[in-house]
Amino acid sequence: MRRTTGLIVVVLVFLTSVASAVDLPGEPVWYADLDRETMAALERLAASGEPFPEDAGAILKAILESCVPFRFEHDRFTAYTDRRWYESRGPEGAGLPLMVLRRWPGDTVLALYGLGGNRCTPADGAPAVAGGSFRPAGSGPQDQPACVWDGVINSEMGEHPARWVERPVPDRPCRLGALMLLGDAGLGADALPGLMMELQGVLGHTVLHGDQWPEECIADITEAVPPALVAPPGDRSEAEDPWQIALAWSFTIGLPPGLRAMRTDAGPGADLAVPGGLLWIRGRFTDRTGDLVVVGDPHRAGYVAGLEGDADWPLSSRLPAGLLQGERIAVQEFEVVRDRTGAAAATAARWKEPGFDGEWLVYRLLWPETAIEIGLPVLSGRQSEALFWIPATFRVAGRPPAPPPLDPAERFGISFERLTGAYRKENPWMEGYLSVPGFRIEVPLGWYPVNSLRTRDGFPVVFYDGDGELRGLLERVEESFFESLDQAASGWEPINRPGRFRAQAAWRNGDGAGLFRSRTGGGFRLQPVGDPAGESWERMLGSVQMLRPGR
Repeated sequence: MRRTTGLIVVVLVFLTSVASAVDLPGEPVWYADLDRETMAALERLAASGEPFPEDAGAILKAILESCVPFRFEHDRFTAYTDRRWYESRGPEGAGLPLMVLRRWPGDTVLALYGLGGNRCTPADGAPAVAGGSFRPAGSGPQDQPACVWDGVINSEMGEHPARWVERPVPDRPCRLGALMLLGDAGLGADALPGLMMELQGVLGHTVLHGDQWPEECIADITEAVPPALVAPPGDRSEAEDPWQIALAWSFTIGLPPGLRAMRTDAGPGADLAVPGGLLWIRGRFTDRTGDLVVVGDPHRAGYVAGLEGDADWPLSSRLPAGLLQGERIAVQEFEVVRDRTGAAAATAARWKEPGFDGEWLVYRLLWPETAIEIGLPVLSGRQSEALFWIPATFRVAGRPPAPPPLDPAERFGISFERLTGAYRKENPWMEGYLSVPGFRIEVPLGWYPVNSLRTRDGFPVVFYDGDGELRGLLERVEESFFESLDQAASGWEPINRPGRFRAQAAWRNGDGAGLFRSRTGGGFRLQPVGDPAGESWERMLGSVQMLRPGR
């Protein structure tokens, strides 16, 4: 028996695993992320000829009995779980849970509270949970005792499906309150019913120590405070949600919305299935072209691993760290990743794994003292540009995180056209052209524009350099600003010959910013961040072209 602790840092024994050799009954999510030892025990049971349980509760009980369970102890209760669960410690105080248990990868949560009184919250009431909105489970008080409520917890990240359960403590005027928060473990909405059954199974295996509860319980807490929340379940979209930055001990990496990531480089000391594994990745999202991208399945997850590699390793046919067997389909050098990460070499390869309906995308990045492998088991959307941008955002410790890619959502009318081939040779100072409605500029080599996903028009557009440093921003300016502009007081000085920008008027100030008024109303401001001096900024400022609406 063991007790585990940790916040977001946990070691796994199940980063990737081969699909079950024996068909097991029930939903795949019930077996998702189990370690190899437990899966092998279940397969032996299924192949033995003995009756295998078929209902959810019995299957979860069989999983618990097929491994050495984890035991999480509190003075007032003990919870027994399978090896997918870990304890997340947080602050203590009024309204905060006595214990928080999380099911890998941490978005499905069971929080346990101490309540006063041994009678449930009245049927016509609702549990006092901060940010919560609940209703009694079932069709009414006669059909379902008012000890179970379903609802949601509202947070800045969205609505989290939730269930609140109250259990009286034997021989004490107390109750145990349980807040169940549903995630999807990166498996999508189809996983929610199975994960709710797992939550109920853990609560069902929580033993109350009645004699350890106070003989006179304190009054009901004023409000139960939920534990720290991650993104709620559900698919995400590049057109509506921002990219994320995943933090690890020795690096950062950008991930599209909808992919969940957890560190695996420290923890209680379990065996890692992926040698050198540092980051676990799984999830799904709709990319900028509208295609569904699915990374991972109940038996597989993506990873970032630190390995040993020589000069031949990036292009070699050496089996990826996350595969037990497989065949390489194709490999090529990935110059864009090499240039943006500063790696000495970078490659992209496709691998086929027996028993897996999708394909693995495997990226290898090599530095003089570091070798990094990124493996993504892709079930759907293998050709999505977002997947190939992920390795380009890798940054070693000490470098700022990489900026996310530009969101070219058509609703904004914003686009970034990178130069390629002969055009790049003819314009070696340029990365490409940024076009927004009514405005176009040349973006300096190594700079990348990123527009806002949280505003109605995508502005401001910000510019990052190759090191991830913020260099400037492009803002839209309303016509009313120009009508009230006091040049003398504001420090703006007119630029001669504004017609070369196709502008009605143009100004500069002492910070190096440029202001451009359109002939059709309104305009734009280019504002540097940090030291305004620099050839790249001046070249970009001089390339401004005001366009007629619709161009």
